[in-house]
Amino acid sequence: MVQFAKTFVLALACVVASDAEPALEALDALPADDACSANPSREECSASFRQLRGLSVRAEAREHGKRNASEAEEEESEEDEPGVCCFSSEDKNDVCGTCYPSSIATDAQCSRKSQCGACGGSWCRSGCVMGAADPNRKCSTAFETGIAKAGTYCAKGKTSCASCNGEWCQIIASKKAGKDTEDAPQRNEDHGFCCYHADEDNMCAPGICTDIATDATCSTEKNCADCGGTWCAGKKCVIAFADKKNPCGTAYASGVAANDNYCSHSETSCSNCAGAWCYDTDIKFVNQDKDDHSSDGGDDEAPEGPSDEFPEDPADADFPDDADGPPASSNDTDGSDTKPSSPADGWSFAPAEPKDD
Repeated sequence: MVQFAKTFVLALACVVASDAEPALEALDALPADDACSANPSREECSASFRQLRGLSVRAEAREHGKRNASEAEEEESEEDEPGVCCFSSEDKNDVCGTCYPSSIATDAQCSRKSQCGACGGSWCRSGCVMGAADPNRKCSTAFETGIAKAGTYCAKGKTSCASCNGEWCQIIASKKAGKDTEDAPQRNEDHGFCCYHADEDNMCAPGICTDIATDATCSTEKNCADCGGTWCAGKKCVIAFADKKNPCGTAYASGVAANDNYCSHSETSCSNCAGAWCYDTDIKFVNQDKDDHSSDGGDDEAPEGPSDEFPEDPADADFPDDADGPPASSNDTDGSDTKPSSPADGWSFAPAEPKDD
């Protein structure tokens, strides 16, 4: 009986010491008890094995509880993953890359990752992008290796992301940088673009916008506002200006080529029109002088010889200063000649008398 008690205590110690596989290891480790082997129907033996079975059941219950807790933590971790649920997009093959901002779920249920699919949406992750093909459009040209991993400091939120020199993106596009996305900034910048986000108030200023729409729908002036963006007019061709050294800042109101004008097609076209390719935000208008017809602010010069507008008068030796007035006195070298200099001063012009042959 003493040997049985020692064996029973040893079994209990093994069960308490090991939570991983308590039942089988404890039972396998028990030496055969002579007393119980000889008479297994004895009350002591039946009681001891019932206790062991109870311990085994409780150990299995504890192990099952740990597994449930681990699964619950994983589910909770998934629920905590930042992101949005998108219902509609421009390209069904790239939902997150072309998701309409107005189609993002706003209710509490569908905004959860576990419920997004049941609501008919697609889950798009949010996060901190630190590496991208285009630094001005990190959210839509992110490298997979440039996205901060969940659980790291940089991925905690906007503030921590900014301290890591990253950009916090509501939607990280699945579309990676390629030829189309590389060409988009120049195309949008020249002909206008839809800006979603900027770090400064004047998001349309050159190089300020950090998230430019690239899909066909939101990249138009008509749809930009409905997509949650701000339309920026891009560049224009100034073909008439007051100062050739500062054409963008001295443009005439009628001197900016219309969008459908040849001069507005590209910088090359504008150059062919002798115009200046200017950002819309840099164009400043000045009042145009009625007598100023030049595009570069230069003064009109009088014709060098006779013309229909200024016919030469044989009696007018000071042409073209005075189209039909009398010639200036050739003897007036010291300013002593007090002859009136204009009709308002009292002189009148008389045609020259014919000379006798």
